[in-house]
Amino acid sequence: MTRSLLLTSFWVNVHLIAVASLSLRPNTGHTNGVINLPVVRGINLSSQKRDAKVFSGSAINDDWSYGIEIDIGTPPQKTFVEIDTGSDQLWVNADCNTAPTELGQNETCVQIPKFDPSQSSTAQNLSVSTTLGYGDNTVGAYVGYYSDLVTISGINLASQIFGVASETLGMVSGIMGISPPITGFAINQTYPRVLDSMFTQGFINKRLYGIHLGSSAETEGSLTFGGIDTGKFSGSLEEIPIIKDISNKTRLTVDYNSLSLTLPNNSPKAYTINDTNVLLDSGTTFIQLEETVASQVLEDLNAVETVVDQSTTYYIVDCSMRNWTGGLTFTFKNKPITISYDNLIFTAEGQCAVGIQPWPVGQQQILGVPFFRAAYAVFDFDAQTAYLAPAANCTTQTMAITQYQDLSNITGSCTNATGAATSTTVTSSGTTMVANIATCGGITILLMLLGW
Repeated sequence: MTRSLLLTSFWVNVHLIAVASLSLRPNTGHTNGVINLPVVRGINLSSQKRDAKVFSGSAINDDWSYGIEIDIGTPPQKTFVEIDTGSDQLWVNADCNTAPTELGQNETCVQIPKFDPSQSSTAQNLSVSTTLGYGDNTVGAYVGYYSDLVTISGINLASQIFGVASETLGMVSGIMGISPPITGFAINQTYPRVLDSMFTQGFINKRLYGIHLGSSAETEGSLTFGGIDTGKFSGSLEEIPIIKDISNKTRLTVDYNSLSLTLPNNSPKAYTINDTNVLLDSGTTFIQLEETVASQVLEDLNAVETVVDQSTTYYIVDCSMRNWTGGLTFTFKNKPITISYDNLIFTAEGQCAVGIQPWPVGQQQILGVPFFRAAYAVFDFDAQTAYLAPAANCTTQTMAITQYQDLSNITGSCTNATGAATSTTVTSSGTTMVANIATCGGITILLMLLGW
């Protein structure tokens, strides 16, 4: 989910204002330099994407949402947030009065626990507010900033700054953005983001995380702060420089080298690409490619354009294609990432549609959920580098990453075949610990309808 700042706030050392003596809860997680937690799908919490309009009907699939449970305050109050590599801020408390009513989304919103600052003895109102807009700014939140304890997977972040929404539009859950600020990768810009706090408070050795959303056949993905999970990919990690987006802003954007489509019993067909700059955004439902390329791919898939309304179009295909071999392959330097057809095509109301949208030339291309189902992605903020490998799932084996460690020498524990996940975590020091399980937040109402 891409974010734009609609109202400029005047931050003057606000992170210093927020640093005060707090009664800390004991840390229950022994990190050994890594914080590992599943991103579980299964709670319908969000409709907050630019592509939130869906096929009409009631075929709701409760298995599609991605997020984590966090605790805020003293005593701790639970809430849910979506995990989003396309934005950088943490905020909570969607306004259920303005949540969409379709498919009971407003009722879902009411069921999500809300954070009440007045009930936390450690909450500090920073008297700063702003408006956060997402996608094309048709959805967003007006938030006031607070500082308080935030607990993630048993790790207590003292004086963490986050937004508490007083007004939202089209939102059902809060968001934990884990992208750098658009102004750059420098630590603690205007205030410490969640990854900054994990590093400065000594829980991780490096501002880095690895993420995989899980394949269409799996019920959860993986998020590892301060390290990687070698049980979630195969082969080596390919180092890819993080570059500015097409607007010259700092985001998790990279260049890709080639694009091809492999149909059953056919050789890969390569496409001519003009714009190679893509944003890796776990918070966007579809793959959004320049229209000249996307249209060729859709034509080769024999997708039939179906207009839902003046702003919503889907591309329908035969559902049997979800069982095809092959897929859509993006190559980054020397690393191919193939999105299989079952991860590329979604279902709703007995129909199947390709998870690709033609995108106007000159607008930012985005690799969304289908890509994060096929790839294991590592984002190193300190080195301003991404690493990519084909995703797999054969175990949970976390490795803390040190400040100057070369990840390109690390090989995944899996073969190309996805295996059954285990419930233990092995750190780089050899210590075995049970992974902390967290319930999930949401991604988008579209995915609640899909049998992707």
